[in-house]
Amino acid sequence: MHRTTEAETAIIGDMARFDAYPDRLARCLHYPDPRDVHWDHREVDLLCHFQFDPLMSLGQLQQTFDAKGPKALERYFDGLLKDQARIETSWKLDEAFLRTFSCACKEARDLADAWLARSPDNVWAHVASGLQHVAAAGEARGGAFSQDTSDERFARMAQLDARGAEDLRRALIAVPQLTPATYGMLWVEAREGERLEARDRLEKALHEHPDNFMLHEEAARLLQRKWVGSDADLVAEQERARAAGASNPLLILIVSQIEWTRRSCGDECAWSTADLEAMNQIGPSLPVMRQIAQRRARAGGPADAAIYATEVLRMSPTSEVASRTERGLARLSMNDVKGAEADAEAALAAKPGFERALQLMQLITMRHRFDSGQGPDRLSKQPTI
Repeated sequence: MHRTTEAETAIIGDMARFDAYPDRLARCLHYPDPRDVHWDHREVDLLCHFQFDPLMSLGQLQQTFDAKGPKALERYFDGLLKDQARIETSWKLDEAFLRTFSCACKEARDLADAWLARSPDNVWAHVASGLQHVAAAGEARGGAFSQDTSDERFARMAQLDARGAEDLRRALIAVPQLTPATYGMLWVEAREGERLEARDRLEKALHEHPDNFMLHEEAARLLQRKWVGSDADLVAEQERARAAGASNPLLILIVSQIEWTRRSCGDECAWSTADLEAMNQIGPSLPVMRQIAQRRARAGGPADAAIYATEVLRMSPTSEVASRTERGLARLSMNDVKGAEADAEAALAAKPGFERALQLMQLITMRHRFDSGQGPDRLSKQPTI
C-alpha cells in the first residue's frame, strides 16, 4: 500500500473541499494550480469564465422567443455584441451562436425559421439561420474520406452550404466582419474548395479583430494542410496567437493547441515526458493534463496523478469520466477510500457501465472487505487498471 505523506493528505483535503463547491465557476477560479507550473493567472481566470460563464442554451432561446418574441433575442445578441469590445467578455457573442445554432438538429432549424419569419430583415436571425444551414451541410457530408462519400452527400452538402452562405452574406453586408457570420463563411469556402477565398477572409477578419479567440481557434484548424494551409502557416499562426496573447491571455490556449497538433503523432508513437512538460508550461491544456495524469499514475505517483486529473475536472465542462476514474484510482492509492468511491460513483452516473470505473468499484469493495476483516489484503500494491 502506498504510504500517504502529509503533503498528499493536504491535497486530498483540497480536492474534497473544492469538490463540494456547487458553483463550477467558483471551483475553477479558486482551485490551486498544479505544483511546479507557472501559468498566467489572467489566462486561467479567462479560461474558467469561458468554460463556465452562463450563456443561453438553445432551449432557453426558444423559451425566450416563445414568451417574449424575436425582439428579446435581438436585445440579447445586441448586448453580446457590445460585450465583444471588452477582452474579458469578447468571446461571448461567438460562443453564444456556436453553442446553439451550430447544430444540425431540428430544434435549431425550427427556431431559426420562426425567427426569420417574424424578423426577415434582422441580422441576428440571418446569422442563426446561416450557421444552422452550415452545420447541417457538415452533417450531410459526413465524416468519411472523399472517396468514400457518395455524390448524393456532396450534392446535399453543397445545397445546404449555398443556403447558409446566402443568409451569412446578408448579415455581413449589414455588419461587415461580424465574427459569427465570418466563421460560417470560412467553413463554407473551405468545404467547397474555395481555398484562396477562405484564406483571404480569415486574414482580413484577423486584421480587423486581432484578439478574437474564435477566429484564432478557427485559424488553428483551417491552416492545417488538410484544409487551406501548410505546416509553415500553422507555425506563423502560433506566433501570431502568442503575440496577441499579450492583450488577450486566452489566446495562449491556441498556442498550446497548435503545439499539440504539431507534436501529435497519433497511435504510432508515445509522447515524451519532456514534450508534455514543455507544453504544460505554456498554459492549461486539457489534452496535456490528461496525458500527464496517466503518465504520473503509471510511474507510481498517485498524488500528481490526482492533481492533474483534478485539473481536468476543474477546467472541463464535460463529465470527463476517464479522468474522474483516474483520480479515483489515485485517491484509493493514497488511502482516501471515501473520495475514491465518490469518484467511481460519479463516473458511473455519467457513463453507466464504464469498464474502468466498474473495476475501480471492485477494488474499493475489496478494500472495504479487508478493512472490515472479511478477507486478505488484496491491495498490498498500488491499484492499477
